[in-house]
Amino acid sequence: IIGFLHKLEDIQDDGYCSVISREAYEATLMKYHPWVVQKAAKLAMGLLPTKKGLVSKVCPEGNEVALKKAHEDFPKAVSAMRNVYEATQVFYKDNNLLEIP
Repeated sequence: IIGFLHKLEDIQDDGYCSVISREAYEATLMKYHPWVVQKAAKLAMGLLPTKKGLVSKVCPEGNEVALKKAHEDFPKAVSAMRNVYEATQVFYKDNNLLEIP
C-alpha cells in the first residue's frame, strides 16, 4: 500500500491506478503468493479507477478545500505508513520473526 500510494503522486489525474498498483504488487507481495492468487490480484487491480476517480472516492464532496487537503495529506500518510512499517520490521528482526516459514 505504501508503494502504491507513493507512486500515486507520479501519475496524472487521468492515469490509471491499476498500472501503479501492479508495479507495487510485483515489487512486494507477489513473490509470496501462488500463481492463482497472483492472477486474481492482478485481475482485481485492473478494476481500479483513474487517479481522479480514486480521489473522488476519498473526497466525494469534491470541493476545492477538501481536494487540496487530500493532496497535502497523502504524502504525510505515506510517510507515516513507512515509519510504522520500518519500526515493525525492526521489531520483527529483533525478535527473529522475519524468517518464519
